[in-house]
Amino acid sequence: NQTTFSFTYRGGTVRVALVDDHSLVRTGVRERLETRDVEVVCDFGPSAEVLERVAAYKPDVLVLDLSMPGRNGVELLRKWKTLYPGIPVLILSMHVEEPWVSWALEAGADGYISKSSEPPELMEALDSVYRGSSYFGPQVKRVLRIGEEAGAKPPALRLTRREQEVLQQVGRGSTLPELAQHFVLSHNTAKTHLHNLYRKFKVSDRAQLLLKARRLGLLDDDG
Repeated sequence: NQTTFSFTYRGGTVRVALVDDHSLVRTGVRERLETRDVEVVCDFGPSAEVLERVAAYKPDVLVLDLSMPGRNGVELLRKWKTLYPGIPVLILSMHVEEPWVSWALEAGADGYISKSSEPPELMEALDSVYRGSSYFGPQVKRVLRIGEEAGAKPPALRLTRREQEVLQQVGRGSTLPELAQHFVLSHNTAKTHLHNLYRKFKVSDRAQLLLKARRLGLLDDDG
């Protein structure tokens, strides 16, 4: 199934692709968007070649469900971000709890909202990811902020107090020697804290660490 709508969006046109295994959901999302000046270039259910079919329409944003039979949404998300890393993905899911949130973040989701979201939130989320930022709905944010004692945080969020402090300093641009000086640590200890952050966030360098930390809302505003 595919349907094309052409609308003007804040002086331009945002091209959105939808992938969900329920045609009624796709129709509902499409109807929300068509009244808000967004071009829905295609909507598909899951299939072996769905990503290639979507890519042919050259969307600006992919709106993706997670819980789909066969090639589930997490697998599709991971492959999409490998093949088309420059095209953001907004997750629209009925699952706004663990482990779905962690799976989506680890696979590279740029935004994540509930299927119960109102149209204004859907538009805000689309606007954010289209412009290169991230967006997480209130329910998803609550999952990200749950206490460590609950034992349900994603690994990237289970940081010691010192790791949290080191992360903030890295966000402010501190070099490794500056980290050691700031915390009165040896060079090797400061390096160990930094590499523990890399391991927990599943990244290999400082730029990736900061990108993921910002997506998760873990850096202070001045970071």
